[in-house]
Amino acid sequence: MTQSSKRIEQLTPELDRIIEISQPIQELADGFGGPQGPAEGPVWWHEGGYLVFSDIHNNRRMKYEPGTGASVLLEPTNRANGLTRDLQGRLVACEHDSRRVTRQEHDGSITVIANGFQGRQLNRPNDVVVKSDGCIYFTDPWGHPAGAQQWDLTFAGVYRVTPDLGQMTLLIDDFVTPNGLAFSPDESVLYINDSRRGHIRAFDLLPNGLLAKQTDRVFVDLRGPEPGNPDGNEGRCRRQCLLRRRWRAMDHGPKRQKARPHRARRSGHDQSGVWRQ
Repeated sequence: MTQSSKRIEQLTPELDRIIEISQPIQELADGFGGPQGPAEGPVWWHEGGYLVFSDIHNNRRMKYEPGTGASVLLEPTNRANGLTRDLQGRLVACEHDSRRVTRQEHDGSITVIANGFQGRQLNRPNDVVVKSDGCIYFTDPWGHPAGAQQWDLTFAGVYRVTPDLGQMTLLIDDFVTPNGLAFSPDESVLYINDSRRGHIRAFDLLPNGLLAKQTDRVFVDLRGPEPGNPDGNEGRCRRQCLLRRRWRAMDHGPKRQKARPHRARRSGHDQSGVWRQ
């Protein structure tokens, strides 16, 4: 696919309120992940003016600097996936191989945020966000539901950890493959992707930061004729979620619901690049 053919496909007019769709998509770097998967977990490091992201299956953390290009920032990374920063600017990472969530301190040392629940090791932490009160929310899917017997835990969970790391709470355990998650701008709603089911669920948050489970609803069903599934949510949703989609063949099931989010979708098939609109 040529650079000029990469474009934003607008599905609803409300997208104009979020991004400028006439601007071309720029390919910043490619060649990551290989056949096993894409680059993920992008975080903008505003102090340095560069982008940090995970090259998961090559076991590297990459840095993209405008005008310079991509370079290796850290290797190995325990095949870290989702990245974010906490209120103190420290990098928080979901590590696949070590099956834990970690925080890199300003001196470079590593603090373990979570590596187990009720005496059992986590499955494979995937994505993470930090609320304005400092609480850390992360998803912990199985590597694949068919291989559940290899995991210590018998469910895929979504968790919350308090800022002092003193309390870890299982928020919900009925997802098949919980993946990306994001807060609404006022942090009253938490959106969580279920990649295997092809939809995104939304939950109102209680004052104590837990989920109001009675408000559980499907925010959008993304199954349809096109390849792909909901993978990661970007930052705090602006009116609705801007979604990253992992482009791969899968069982799509029934068509999308009529109510669809204001979202952008890349045309074509790009599993191993980093893009900018």
